[in-house]
Amino acid sequence: MENFRDPSNPQYNQRFLTTEELEERLHRHGDPCVASEDCLLIKLSARLDNIRCLSFNLKRNPIVYITNTLERYLPLADATSNVRLHYLASAIRSEANTFLG
Repeated sequence: MENFRDPSNPQYNQRFLTTEELEERLHRHGDPCVASEDCLLIKLSARLDNIRCLSFNLKRNPIVYITNTLERYLPLADATSNVRLHYLASAIRSEANTFLG
């Protein structure tokens, strides 16, 4: 990690990709099925992180955010055979139940 803090390193000022840019690259260069699963993996990971941080008032309406995640994204994950997506879906359901009570 120290290597990235060194101004002489060519990657010192490199900007990290946003989720949207990474999704675009995956769609442009990859197999559509694999790319869409990779994009969903990224999206679910971001959603899980946001749900875990809802107690810090990051979202204006956390109930709507959780409901949208459960209704829109988790059925997509359940429809695949990707084990990682199933694991994320399970973790999101667990965190949503923790938040909603």
